[in-house]
Amino acid sequence: MNRGVLLLRGGELIDVDGRRTGDLRVPGPSEQTRELDVTGKLVIPGLIDMHAHVFAGQDLGVDPDVVGPQTGTTTFIDTGTAGAHTFGAFRRGTIDRAIPRIRAFLNISTIGITSMLLAGEAENLAYCDVDACVGAAREHADLILGVKVRASANVVGANGDEPLRRAREAADKLGLPLMVHIGEAPSGIEDVLAALGAGDVLTHCFSGWRDNGLLLDGRIRPSVLAAQKRGVIFDVGHGMGSFDVEVARALLDQGFAPDTISSDVHAYATARLPDVMSKFLALGMSLDEVVSRATLAPARALGLTSDAADVTVLELVDAPVEWQDTWDHTFPGTQRLRVVHTIEGGEIVD
Repeated sequence: MNRGVLLLRGGELIDVDGRRTGDLRVPGPSEQTRELDVTGKLVIPGLIDMHAHVFAGQDLGVDPDVVGPQTGTTTFIDTGTAGAHTFGAFRRGTIDRAIPRIRAFLNISTIGITSMLLAGEAENLAYCDVDACVGAAREHADLILGVKVRASANVVGANGDEPLRRAREAADKLGLPLMVHIGEAPSGIEDVLAALGAGDVLTHCFSGWRDNGLLLDGRIRPSVLAAQKRGVIFDVGHGMGSFDVEVARALLDQGFAPDTISSDVHAYATARLPDVMSKFLALGMSLDEVVSRATLAPARALGLTSDAADVTVLELVDAPVEWQDTWDHTFPGTQRLRVVHTIEGGEIVD
């Protein structure tokens, strides 16, 4: 039960106004005030995980009511776990009753990511139904932010770029962004980038697929820079196979940073958003840059209204740490972000 205003005392506040030390009043339904001492801790807007899979009880999905409070995540963007024929179940079984806020990109395949282990959801083109996708997105317009397609060999099979083409068509009919997952060809990176415009999202931007990634012979592809210039959003989507520290270093050294930092948390991935953020601290990004890319940047990219009652309290722990990417590389860090409190709707939920 919400008991009124929550006063966070003495923390270091990082938000759209910059960084300062002071108190933060988290609104509640009454003027009764509770106090929480967060001296020496980082107080930031609630974390937004731009790429997650939180259809609880489905093969890929994790429980948002467990992972959210543990990771300081107050908003999850589910990216294609559900399609037109499964989104109703996702909504009624998870979204409508979840503690964190959940919004979604609808999979172009009506079955969504039904199984990570057996077959790709876009191997059967009959499921990649543009009209069904558009109809479901309009039915659930309060939750759907865009269309998702996984344009990689293990998902599309022999269908090549056709699922990508259909996803583009559905997104255009809806006037919503398209999010494209990249991996191993046949959907080539140049073809994917050519299909994306301002506001669209390319996720897994630090993927280690050498023949289908953002680098070509160690240099940023000109098509990547052109896409960035026209407003394509580049998202991390760490996951279980989509973050290569060697690629990340090369891109960062050439001045290319991700627009949004996300975990791609799912049942087969151990990455959690604060740890993914910490990896970018180890790679030389500043604390303010990292925080922004997991809070303000995804909110702006997706047109989400900020909720002053959603707050994450972190501790920046100074200690040696060895990080691992998803391509069997390790790299050192000297700091990690630890979740102290997760505040959702003015209530401490951790």
